[in-house]
Amino acid sequence: AFGRARGELRRATALARELVASSGAPVPVPRFVDVAGARFLVRTSCCLIYRAGGDLCTSCPRRPADQRRSLLERAAPDFR
Repeated sequence: AFGRARGELRRATALARELVASSGAPVPVPRFVDVAGARFLVRTSCCLIYRAGGDLCTSCPRRPADQRRSLLERAAPDFR
């Protein structure tokens, strides 16, 4: 969101990767996917919020890839 707001999406994406790499924390390097002109984080795990009675998140890795992409395409106009 910060990169979009500043018009520096590529730089913000690179900085996110650098931040994680430099932290030394045992977490995966962030990966991103561009869908319909918007950039989204590729999630590697489910937050399990759906277990509280809701639905899976739009970008949930538990969703089939084609369904996730379709939902991200619908959300893309809000993230450009």
